[in-house]
Amino acid sequence: MRWIMKVMGQGLAALIPIAVTLWIVVWLGMFVERILANPLKGLFPGDSEVYRMGMGIAFFVVLVFLVGLLMRLWIVRGVFELVEHWIKSLPLVKTLYGSIQDVMRFVTGGASGTARGDMVVIVTLENGWRQLGIVTRQDLGELPAALSANSQELMAVYVPFSYQLGGFTYFIERDQCTPVPGMSVEDAMRYALMAWLGPSEKPQDVTAIIEKSKPVEP
Repeated sequence: MRWIMKVMGQGLAALIPIAVTLWIVVWLGMFVERILANPLKGLFPGDSEVYRMGMGIAFFVVLVFLVGLLMRLWIVRGVFELVEHWIKSLPLVKTLYGSIQDVMRFVTGGASGTARGDMVVIVTLENGWRQLGIVTRQDLGELPAALSANSQELMAVYVPFSYQLGGFTYFIERDQCTPVPGMSVEDAMRYALMAWLGPSEKPQDVTAIIEKSKPVEP
């Protein structure tokens, strides 16, 4: 009986991640398709049979690519900045827009490497404990004076929680942070989210890095 349960567990461990991933991808695809289906059908009012399932997703991909190309033109960027300035003048809306914009810049690499960070570090606390963190900003010069007074010595480091979406952002001195070369932000988030549970093979020997602590250079 124990052997059967173990085999069943291995089967579930193999199938559930694939099934959930496929379900999310399909759900997102269907969501985009539902939004763009009616506008696309409106382009062919006399012949509704022209529209086929999947055209909405294809149109969305092409639209995103074309917008990315247009954003390379200084005229388009100027118009976009005017619209963005207007959006950021609206109460509440500017907070929501700014938060989404910052997340997208971090994910897609839209911010400059110096300002954004793009680095996984081990944070050494005063009590000797160590936490895994993600540098979200190395240059604090653009922030308010109260935060940027010691901008050369401080970095913004996000420390994620385990088993939930959330975490703390600390402004930490560089000599308290040890870089973890070879570990991507995606790997760090995945391991932190699961409290470092998972297969024994790791992308990086974090213990060895902790033993060879070296401050982050400004």
